[in-house]
Amino acid sequence: MLELERITARRNELDTLDKELANQLAEVQAEREELVIAEPVPPPGPPSGRRPGWRDGRFC
Repeated sequence: MLELERITARRNELDTLDKELANQLAEVQAEREELVIAEPVPPPGPPSGRRPGWRDGRFC
């Protein structure tokens, strides 16, 4: 009977840990989603990555 009690106690510990980890994972995923939403989007530019403007005394 002692073995059954030990197994039951361990199962309860694992169930608690499972719930805690699921909550932590949900929090991490929500924060990542917030960061994606908050991340600035670079303005569109030419494919070269350079924006048109004055350089070396002339407009490029």
